[in-house]
Amino acid sequence: MAKDRRGGRRRVPDFDSPVVRAAAAALLAEPSYAALAALLAACREGHLVVDVTGSPTPSDARVRTISSIDGQRVLPVFTSVPRLRETVPAPQRPIARGAVMPGREALALVESADCAAVQFDPGHEGLVVQRRFVLAALAEAPPTAEELEALARE
Repeated sequence: MAKDRRGGRRRVPDFDSPVVRAAAAALLAEPSYAALAALLAACREGHLVVDVTGSPTPSDARVRTISSIDGQRVLPVFTSVPRLRETVPAPQRPIARGAVMPGREALALVESADCAAVQFDPGHEGLVVQRRFVLAALAEAPPTAEELEALARE
């Protein structure tokens, strides 16, 4: 992070990904495999924010996960830094930290963090996408609606 003349950290403008947020909203409004494919494609092309609050240093960033009702790990991803801050209790918002990553890299964390799903903008719409669909988005080509539907039947 850049430093100002006094040696302190300079505030970086808040990141926002309206394209990914719009794709998530479209999927919530009209659930379909076509809308899911569009969301995953938007993630592959755009950027997402992951929660690294509490990490000791930027070079040693640790992604925070949440637990589902049945105790499985879920990777929260955010479409903006303000959305991340909104999920933190008000007194802790000043210490909330997000790492902006290419969407494909952020989605790949579902494997390294051994998560069962990805949740987009927790605390807002609550859109959860199962791991198998996220992994399909990590393939060479983005998955089609037909491929996602076939995957759901497996």
